[in-house]
Amino acid sequence: MSNEYDMSGIFSRNDFKKEEKHPDYKGDCVIEGKKMKIAGWIRDRKDGSGKYMSLKFEVMEDKQVSQAASNDEEVPF
Repeated sequence: MSNEYDMSGIFSRNDFKKEEKHPDYKGDCVIEGKKMKIAGWIRDRKDGSGKYMSLKFEVMEDKQVSQAASNDEEVPF
């Protein structure tokens, strides 16, 4: 991660978006010492008065630890 300062992060346009469900913006941050991924979608307000951004935060360690564990398992042949 390029940003290691607590309570801060980076966020930029997702240039690899190919489907509507993919986030419009992506980034990462550190909140209370936990490394997190950020995803953001530009949405239209239901009353038509403009747009807003919906955000999702996901702790990185949980996902990375489980992926690393599954990659490190030995496959018997």
